[in-house]
Amino acid sequence: MIWILILMAMVWSGYLVFSYFFVNQAILLMMAPVYPKAEKLFRVIEYGNTHRDLMTIIWIVMIGLLILFQLLVFFRKKEIQINKKIILILILIFSIAALSYPIFSNDIFNYLFAGKTVVYYHQNPFLVMPKTFQDDLWLRFTHYVGNVYYYLGKTPITFVYGPMFLLYTLVPFLFFGAVEFQKLFWSYKLLGAVLFLATGYLFKKINPKDNLVWAYWFLNPFLILELLANSHNDLVMIFLFVLSVYWYQKNKIFGFISFALSVLIKWFSGFLGIVFLFKEKNRYWVYKILGLGILFFHAFYQRYSWYYSWVYMVFPFAKLKKSSWFLLIILQSVLVLNYTEFLWFNRWIYLPIIGVIKWIIPILILLNEFGKILQARVLKLVDKHRSERCVVRHGGSNPSLGTD
Repeated sequence: MIWILILMAMVWSGYLVFSYFFVNQAILLMMAPVYPKAEKLFRVIEYGNTHRDLMTIIWIVMIGLLILFQLLVFFRKKEIQINKKIILILILIFSIAALSYPIFSNDIFNYLFAGKTVVYYHQNPFLVMPKTFQDDLWLRFTHYVGNVYYYLGKTPITFVYGPMFLLYTLVPFLFFGAVEFQKLFWSYKLLGAVLFLATGYLFKKINPKDNLVWAYWFLNPFLILELLANSHNDLVMIFLFVLSVYWYQKNKIFGFISFALSVLIKWFSGFLGIVFLFKEKNRYWVYKILGLGILFFHAFYQRYSWYYSWVYMVFPFAKLKKSSWFLLIILQSVLVLNYTEFLWFNRWIYLPIIGVIKWIIPILILLNEFGKILQARVLKLVDKHRSERCVVRHGGSNPSLGTD
């Protein structure tokens, strides 16, 4: 196990270097007056842009190795015991991945700009959109600066996430103010590493015998890429929901508070509150149904890849078969490898085969988890139909009792 973790740390170290070949040049232009050495990175970016074939091959090799390591752990039969060495290497892996540049997403810049709106401009980001501050250099690399997401009455809301997430984004600003972008950027990302490790710890506390947690959480390249490297805020929502499940077993008040905080990060987790209405012995069925609902929802709407991380709020508690977890790993491996076309062509291309796979995998998981139940129901309906036909054929008498 240790050697797998060490190899993963080495690959993620390679990804850390690899990711900075794709830094937004506007960030370097902003930092150059204060940090003149930052200009050297322009040559790195130029190399990445002019050698996309080589960069794509390196990407495929790295992701292929990470998926291979995940599968080795997935099929490992010997139980994995947590010790100090494993924890230290996990901290190293998560920190390295978190410090990587978010190649495939610009969301973190929107998060940080919301915090800057509060700390530096003393304005409410729910009511004031980023483009209001036209002279701000951060606007050069921040996207969706003029969006209105919904209306509260007649008031346009310009920050799509919940108020608790806004408070979360302010944590780095408490230490570094609103001026030194690079410190805010890296400290925010390292906060994610802490939450990622804490979430895995909670999974083990809730179900100590769940050895698959190493494959589906701790060493999952899809989750590490999306939640740490790309820094999507879904991690904060997931952590608080898992914490609510953990607390609900011990103290329902704390459990409810944690669940409410999760909802106030991203509204989606509010739909999952239904699990607490069922008795604990029956909840795993609810978790299964909710997880499958998330998969089919994303397949229907063709949502962004990172939204598939939502299933980790429910599937770890659903008593899934190992074969179902394997199917999910296949789906997520496809989603990660799908980023290859962006690296190769420098633009997003919709591949219909990905849409097909997004449907096939949930259907297979559905059949795998509920196949026997569905089969029994179908056979019962068939038998009932046959009985009704027999009754009609014999003039309403029951053929099993004979006739006079």
